[in-house]
Amino acid sequence: MIPLTGPNSEILFLVRTDFSDDDAWHRVDEVAGREGTNVETVNDPANRHLDAATLASELPTFAQGVLLADHVTMTTSEQLVLVYPTRYDEDEDEVAPFRAPAALLAYVVCPIVLGSRNWSEVGGLVNQDGVFSMDHPRP
Repeated sequence: MIPLTGPNSEILFLVRTDFSDDDAWHRVDEVAGREGTNVETVNDPANRHLDAATLASELPTFAQGVLLADHVTMTTSEQLVLVYPTRYDEDEDEVAPFRAPAALLAYVVCPIVLGSRNWSEVGGLVNQDGVFSMDHPRP
């Protein structure tokens, strides 16, 4: 499951739930798990086929959200990771789960965990297809 070594709201876990393509996972892990992304990858077959809501329910209250490397992640050229927000500011509207290319996860996660943006602001950069894009902010 998700290893927790102590309270740390400055990371989001990227949990692998699809084990169909090890090469695809290594590409995601290499990009998303690099130093400075504030993402910690979890590669545990016990998480096979779990959904975001189930994983989110197991997170401690300080967690900002969870990221899933699921079947879509493993089979899309952009390696679209599922972003599942779980904690919001008092004055913030909830944001529906969305996808983000693995290569852009740092642009989603870092502002959230460092407090420079909230989920609503990041959600404003999700396009009509439900994918985070720095080029296509929502009107």
